[in-house]
Amino acid sequence: MLQIQHLSKLFKLDKKEFYALLDVNLNIFQGEILGLVGASGSGKTTLAKILLNLMRPTAGSIIYDHEPIANIPRKKMQMVFQNPHNSLNPKMTVYELISEPMIVHSLCKPEQISARVIELIEMTGLSQTLVHNYTDQLSGGQKQRVAIARTLAAEPEFIIFDEAVSALDASVQAQIVNLLKSLQKRFNLTYLFISHDLAVVKYMTDRVAVMQAGRVVELAPTEEIFSEPKHPYTKELLESLRPAERVQQLSFIPSNFAIDDQNRDKGCPFCDHCPRSEPICWEIKPELKECGTAHFAACHKN
Repeated sequence: MLQIQHLSKLFKLDKKEFYALLDVNLNIFQGEILGLVGASGSGKTTLAKILLNLMRPTAGSIIYDHEPIANIPRKKMQMVFQNPHNSLNPKMTVYELISEPMIVHSLCKPEQISARVIELIEMTGLSQTLVHNYTDQLSGGQKQRVAIARTLAAEPEFIIFDEAVSALDASVQAQIVNLLKSLQKRFNLTYLFISHDLAVVKYMTDRVAVMQAGRVVELAPTEEIFSEPKHPYTKELLESLRPAERVQQLSFIPSNFAIDDQNRDKGCPFCDHCPRSEPICWEIKPELKECGTAHFAACHKN
């Protein structure tokens, strides 16, 4: 469905240039759930914004179903954000929030909108009694269900979830994750699921792409990346899952790592922090290459 080819994004920060994305190549297949993981500052959200045409890349291209991404109607690609409190207009009722995409994209006749709103409310596990409520009258889980219903109202083919369950408590998080999986199967949707929570990623996804310093450093089927990670950075991420089978915020990478190390003129961006680094790691930047069936890693040691 999506072909991301040599995608880069350059930013300037305090008169210093750095790449939030650097030569990213990635395919996303129709009907799959692709997980995207990595420490804060690794480029995950920047990639999501570029995919949705909310930000222009510095270089590279994105092809959606054989067409340049700029030619694709906005309604086909939607996004569910981390905090529904900020992403939903508090001055609109639940009915208005869910019906707005139908009106904007002319997806329903006026007399059909009400029935469609009720259908989406029920589909996402909300009560019809909330239809005229405002978001400040809803719980966090209810708000996120409204955000999901609003996204589905546009009848998308591809949905990006950017930390969409991280702001919810554990019990509500589990309900939302199960809802997302059931909706994906019901409508054969394609998801890009961005998360710090590796336990949720492990349960939710078909494949996982690991980002570090603006680059994809490992890509593999979910089961394999959790059982046999190839890149040392991926192994460090998975180490944080072991104590209680849940990941905490990924704070073990130095705060200046993403900006300082990704601009390295040569060598692997991770070699300063890698216990396995050798002279070649400091001289030649490793390319993402196949090191097993459908398993790719950017590491000289594989």
